[in-house]
Amino acid sequence: MEQLEQRDNPSLTLSAAATPTTAHVGEPIGILGSASASQPMSALTSTFMWGDGGSSSDPHSYSPPVGMGGVSSTHTYSSAGTYNVLVTANATYASVRP
Repeated sequence: MEQLEQRDNPSLTLSAAATPTTAHVGEPIGILGSASASQPMSALTSTFMWGDGGSSSDPHSYSPPVGMGGVSSTHTYSSAGTYNVLVTANATYASVRP
């Protein structure tokens, strides 16, 4: 039986805030933040679901790999309302050689 090497699963922490905190119809709102990882990342993609059917993504590649990356996007709402914005981040981790 082959023994497999056990490695810790990397963790990714996302922090983001909107500017301005209240959006007005026809005026852009931005989200700016960062993602930090427990292992070096070679790529990071953040996805923004704006709550009105709109979405955007912010892909980055890193060479050399990094432990923290920025996330940002802007959106303009065309109708008044209350919207829940969902921001997610997915990382590709650098190869670790024993």
